[in-house]
Amino acid sequence: MNPFFKYIGLSLILGFSWGVAEQSSNKELDIISKYLAESLQRYHFSKKPINQLSERAFDVYLESLDSAKLYFFQGDIDVFKSKYWSNLAQLIENQELSSVILEIHDIYEKRVKAASQYIESLLDADNFDFTKNESLEIKADDQWHAGQIESQNYLRKLIKSNYLEEYLIRENLKKTDEAAYNELTTSITDLLKKRYKRIELILEKETQETKINSFLKSLAIAYDPHTSYFDTNEWKRFESSMANSLVGIGALLSAEDSGYCKVSGIVVGSPADQQGDLALGDKIMAVDSLANGETVDITFMRLDAIVDLIRGKKGTKVRLKVKSADDSVTTVKWVEITRDRIEIKNEFVKAEIIKTKDDNKLAIISIPSFYYDFKDSNLRVSNHLKQVLERLRDEKVQGVLLDLRNNGGGYLEEVRKMVGYFTGYNPMLQIKDSKGSTEVLSTPFAKAIYQGPLAVLTNKFSASASEILAAALQDYGRAVIIGDDSTYGKGTVQEVKSLAGDMPFFAPKAKAGYMKVTIQKYYRVSGSSVQNKGVLSDLILPTRFLLDEYGEATQEYSLPHDIIPPVRGISHKLETLSAVDYLREQSQKRIKASADFEEYITLRQEAMQREKKTVVSLNLAERQQEQAQRKEKAEERKELRKQRYAKQSEQDLELFDIYSLSIENIDNPNLPLANKEIKDDYIKLQKDNSENKAPLELPHGWLPEKREALNILMDLVTYKQNQLAVAQ
Repeated sequence: MNPFFKYIGLSLILGFSWGVAEQSSNKELDIISKYLAESLQRYHFSKKPINQLSERAFDVYLESLDSAKLYFFQGDIDVFKSKYWSNLAQLIENQELSSVILEIHDIYEKRVKAASQYIESLLDADNFDFTKNESLEIKADDQWHAGQIESQNYLRKLIKSNYLEEYLIRENLKKTDEAAYNELTTSITDLLKKRYKRIELILEKETQETKINSFLKSLAIAYDPHTSYFDTNEWKRFESSMANSLVGIGALLSAEDSGYCKVSGIVVGSPADQQGDLALGDKIMAVDSLANGETVDITFMRLDAIVDLIRGKKGTKVRLKVKSADDSVTTVKWVEITRDRIEIKNEFVKAEIIKTKDDNKLAIISIPSFYYDFKDSNLRVSNHLKQVLERLRDEKVQGVLLDLRNNGGGYLEEVRKMVGYFTGYNPMLQIKDSKGSTEVLSTPFAKAIYQGPLAVLTNKFSASASEILAAALQDYGRAVIIGDDSTYGKGTVQEVKSLAGDMPFFAPKAKAGYMKVTIQKYYRVSGSSVQNKGVLSDLILPTRFLLDEYGEATQEYSLPHDIIPPVRGISHKLETLSAVDYLREQSQKRIKASADFEEYITLRQEAMQREKKTVVSLNLAERQQEQAQRKEKAEERKELRKQRYAKQSEQDLELFDIYSLSIENIDNPNLPLANKEIKDDYIKLQKDNSENKAPLELPHGWLPEKREALNILMDLVTYKQNQLAVAQ
């Protein structure tokens, strides 16, 4: 594995006496903090010294501990600021940082314990009066409680609101699903006790090392939102996420208020699936990581720490103590599974081929992430896209829609190849380093694989590598960009460095970890930075979501947007897609006539109204009335949606067939027909019956924005065909 690579995705987020051993470990972490600070100053794009970021680092750290401002008092914050906020560099230099962080953390733990005890006493008393005209005022993000009295007053109302909310949920369940209601075994009081006790119990299992490492992460983030610090275990998880593969058992885990972790997904064909004893909904109670009888109780352990225990070397065994989802409360079983490499295939490039009844063909290519396997070049996004495009070329598709929604980016070198698949050899982007030097990166391919009509579907969560791809295709007039008003706006390049590489021989290298540090900014060939601004869509589609709080420009400490000179001699190559005005006109007609987009607009307006609401009623009658009104609207919309989708499905069956193309079946001469919703065959998941999920009858799983993007692509194909006919 080469630890030095450029990454442009969004960030991710776990003898001697005992005391002497802890002190020795803390000293090692103090040494590591010194080298981390030096490396950040040396390599970061801004070159800012640590002493300029002292306040930022501590602010980020407090936010990581108590983001809801529930536990610390303003007096605590005032003391911390007066003692430490301006002298971080000195604390690091004097190797005193660990003692300061542990001091802050100790106060945090005391505040959490006191709040937990108070909440428990409230719930034990159980004397909430829901007939009173009382309300909870939603607290400002930057507001700490003045002291214990104010804190307890807020917590009392918060718990009362939580209790009322859970009561209303259960009353609704009683009316709609009596069987599910009868299966409830935990009272509201016990449920809320566990919910708020959970954080206290998690803190009890924190080590001094994890506490100090959490500040090192805050120190990195103080430079910009995409600079990160990873301890050695976190680095392994990050590397796995980049590769879309890992060594483990193939189970997706989620935390439970009970303190156990639940099996919420099982990868098809994985060791857990093949062994067969682990089932969806099972609760893991303990882990024997080496299958040698040394069991670790994982109750209230951090989820990432549990994952580390379960993962291991290929071919080794792990034993899990499991409470079955189907058995009684007292029944447990041991499940032994042999670890193996797991490919997360549902994140691979895949496509849908839409074949009309008159034999026209369009394709939708989905790229969920820019994955990169360090060890296997066959498991990289560029290779998979190449295979898919070559198959689509053989299928003679007439237009391609590239779906980059929610794609947070990845490895820079992969983007270079992928742009070339559509443009052939051309300058792709410019990169500027901290010294002001600029480098032009070009695509490595002389000829494009696919040269036909192309549309790109993005949203506010398309970031980094996705933005480079979309921007290059837009700059060369190769594609029409469709989606939210803009993409995320991340225009920076990160490099991962092993801290051990900058440390002397006798330093504690084994615990040093890695940092992902912003070293460059990238710019379009036209000279404009994507940073903060994003890639502006040619055609904007209505959205149901409030996006004002999302995007790079909303992130604290993000680097600014700027412009540099364009690539020399590039102006004659830059084009604006001539079809944009025509496509926009046709799309607007459909949007105005679309009940789906009309619903989106209404939902967004209602969300804006809720966002402005700063007071929540604690009166049962008022909340019941609010809930009844919301439910009536939701049921009405659901019924109208159901009717629309049924009609749409019938029309689709008359117009076209859909075929599913994946890396698994890329060489199959006959692709599987998938006229109904494209199902995920790679992972078994527990059913989610939440009201926010799209109904199962949604035709092909195509949300309105995806369907409209396909319609726009059809218009583009027609436009190009008409242009060709006129030219001939």
